[in-house]
Amino acid sequence: MNKTVERAILALEYIAKSKQPVTMADVRNALGLPKSTASEILNTLIDMDILKIGNQDYATLSAGTRLYEISASFIGKNDLITVSSEAGVALAKETGKMVCMSLFNGDEIVPFEKIGGVEPMQPQLNTMPKFSLRESASGKAILAASRQDRLQWLLDKNSAPGDEDRGAGIFAELAQVAASGYAISHELPELCSIAAPVLQADGVPLVSLCIIDFTFRLDAAEQRRLGNKIEVAALGASRQMGYKGLRLYQEPRNFN
Repeated sequence: MNKTVERAILALEYIAKSKQPVTMADVRNALGLPKSTASEILNTLIDMDILKIGNQDYATLSAGTRLYEISASFIGKNDLITVSSEAGVALAKETGKMVCMSLFNGDEIVPFEKIGGVEPMQPQLNTMPKFSLRESASGKAILAASRQDRLQWLLDKNSAPGDEDRGAGIFAELAQVAASGYAISHELPELCSIAAPVLQADGVPLVSLCIIDFTFRLDAAEQRRLGNKIEVAALGASRQMGYKGLRLYQEPRNFN
């Protein structure tokens, strides 16, 4: 057995299974590796975008974009992805709108599928852009469903200059998302996004369903109508995964 390959896989497994942020020193100590060996393996994985450094102060490690892209072909048959995709297809057919699906990858939203609606004029999204959890409807839908002990960490990871001034504002937004059952945002020019999370059996969000359409076509009443439909679709998909809640967002939620 090749020791370098084995150690790289063990390092990835340790990072993936850890419930807390992991540093290079944590990996080195957990696997009992010499500092030079651990540094060589981890820096190679970072250079290849298999891993990324998420916090420069503490050099915390998380999955890089390339690791997700490689994994995407494997998780394509995953039950949750399949169930969410089926819900997205049905939602696009029912509403006529474009539906995008994204995967919650640790601390970011990664788009993985786009389903065109049947309406004659559709938004032109040749590539699905990535936005932070704070910026996008999908991100806010995920944040509002996240456990309290994870919420502040996720907000900190997705903060940008000026976000400290929005502290109370983001909590008010998440409370509104939880109350309505879906999130609305305008992160794309002239477009409106409406999103809801698909939950695993334990209530943890992993996928988001998102309707995207031109803002001029979505007045307040239409936003509510589509929001209710996407909430029903996401809840139905969640129940197929074993989720037992009556709503996507269980009451009460204390955002502060």
